[in-house]
Amino acid sequence: MRCELRGLFPGGHTVELRLPGAVLRRSVVVGRSWPERPVLVRVRSPDEAKEASEAGADGVIADPATALTDLQEIAEAAHVRSARLFVVGDAGAIETAGADGVVGGAIPPEVHRRFPEARVLTLDPAGTVALEKLAESASAEDSGKLDQAGGVVEGKGLIAGTLALLAPRGAIVDKSAFPLLSARKRHAALRTGTHRVLSSEPGRLGLVLARGGDEVTILVNAAAAPWPVRPQGPMNPLDLMGGHVTDGEVSVAPHDVAVIVSGPVPDRTRF
Repeated sequence: MRCELRGLFPGGHTVELRLPGAVLRRSVVVGRSWPERPVLVRVRSPDEAKEASEAGADGVIADPATALTDLQEIAEAAHVRSARLFVVGDAGAIETAGADGVVGGAIPPEVHRRFPEARVLTLDPAGTVALEKLAESASAEDSGKLDQAGGVVEGKGLIAGTLALLAPRGAIVDKSAFPLLSARKRHAALRTGTHRVLSSEPGRLGLVLARGGDEVTILVNAAAAPWPVRPQGPMNPLDLMGGHVTDGEVSVAPHDVAVIVSGPVPDRTRF
């Protein structure tokens, strides 16, 4: 075995060990720190793993009953984009398929000794219930209950997937949240920001997430009627997802979410 790169840069790599009559090929993610609040997506195929990792997911979750060859291909598709692969319960895929950890299970001491970077993520059923209730009510009181989640929560649908970003231990989301994951790659406030309630009324919740100089406003409309909102300060309508802007007023569609990045007015001066 030899390395011609003078060290491995952070990210996804494929390593081959060649022996007479045999080749061991394995994809790995090295040198990249694990996010504070990871966002994961359940997948069933390499194509779904590629789509989720390209959208900005930190990791994908696969069923350990999936064929070994498919698990290996799912791992490689995720690792190419520096995302991790987790399996549900069974740690065997850490050795056989290059998985990076398990969800809702345990890693045997011998396996952990040989793969010390492998992680165990714990699901929080109570936190998932709190998230589902928050997605239905969009109330400030329920958002406080989500802050108490001690493990990974799961949100299905756009509203639940958006609010899942507030969970302190990470979340599992589905495909409907992919547009938000793309924005999450660009904005630290969506990855590690602290949040405060901007406004709250029945079925409607306004939140502000901030991290350093990055600030994002999230408007959740769980009601059956459009929600007209006039945000304070300048905003960049190019970063608006859900609804539309008319004369500085945002109209959030029913059962939809708008994400607005506030910032200084762009300087369009021409010299």
